[in-house]
Amino acid sequence: MLICAICNSTATSLHFGAASCKACAAFFRRTVALNIEYECIEGTHDCEIHHGIRSKIKSSLNGFGRLAKRMACKKCRYEKCLRSNMLREFVQSKGKRGPEPKEISENVQDYQSPSTSQSPIEKDQKDQECRAVREHYIKLESTLNRSRKLLFTESRILDIFSGLCIMPFEKSQLRPFDFRTFQGFEKQEYVIMFNYAASMLAFDKLCSPDQNFLFRMACGVDFILNSAFYTCQLGIEHNFLVSQDGRYILMVPQPLTGDEPGAGVLFPKKEDLEKYQNIVQPRYAFWRDFVPRFHDYNLTFEEFTLLKAMSIWKAISSQQQELLFRTLLNLCEETCGEDGATRAGNLVLFLTVIHEEVMELIHNLVLVTLFDFLNSDKVLTEIIDLNSVYPT
Repeated sequence: MLICAICNSTATSLHFGAASCKACAAFFRRTVALNIEYECIEGTHDCEIHHGIRSKIKSSLNGFGRLAKRMACKKCRYEKCLRSNMLREFVQSKGKRGPEPKEISENVQDYQSPSTSQSPIEKDQKDQECRAVREHYIKLESTLNRSRKLLFTESRILDIFSGLCIMPFEKSQLRPFDFRTFQGFEKQEYVIMFNYAASMLAFDKLCSPDQNFLFRMACGVDFILNSAFYTCQLGIEHNFLVSQDGRYILMVPQPLTGDEPGAGVLFPKKEDLEKYQNIVQPRYAFWRDFVPRFHDYNLTFEEFTLLKAMSIWKAISSQQQELLFRTLLNLCEETCGEDGATRAGNLVLFLTVIHEEVMELIHNLVLVTLFDFLNSDKVLTEIIDLNSVYPT
């Protein structure tokens, strides 16, 4: 059995020249591709990086705040990747060009049937199937937005039922974020996300553990992608990072990170400072690294709904993934003509970036729940515990 050279968990294979688990491989890829620089939280450059450190910390009665930081030290984790012979050269950096349009188009052909092999009736049937899938996910996302409009705004009932709901908020309805009162998802949000997941095509054909896992993926992907989409539609011109619940954080000038000299005096208790750091720092990294790349795609609402569904199904059903890709390709060919295949291919390549961001979200949620920085609903703790997916 391979052992991850970085965190000592079970390794899946060699990644970038070293035996590593998927989590450490994704961390290394993201760090190199985005050219991220870290600083050692403790300043010692010898923080322990081990997947089992969480259980050690749980049983520790003294100094657990410091151990939490050591577990989260990305500088030491990255340096251990390099010491374990992971090679930066094996990662395509952010500055390098991706596959050429021709190459992407050729790969896309794997999902297409040659037009010469399709009768007009067969092609029309496939087009109708794609339109039905597209309409389903557009209505599903619109319903989710209506639920959020009802939950988080003072909108009139008449406005909630007035046509397709592309955005749940207006700019005037956005609320400033306050870390002191933030507790994660509200209970009602889990309910509307469950309704969203349960309404996805083929959900009822999944076994119970897969339904369970799909619901969790839907929560994570929604938190990432809907925040990015709402930000690009409502907040980016004002330098607002907008979350899925309509709260915003002003990102320019850069918000206080909590690591500045003397920052601790601004917080009544050390626990308040640690809570602030573990919430605001990841959100600023999301604004800096992910939102610009998402914004560059200039997604339409229709493209967004399909990309979101593909992100959720990616690790669960290759059949649904392929159906969604055909639907996305059909949409892109309608809107972009000859460039449709390239457009669809580029969006598919972006799925890897989305999933890396979801993994980063899970890492941060483990920290804030493990050390009880949030007085959050117990559902959140269960969602990030994959051991609860499959009954024992």
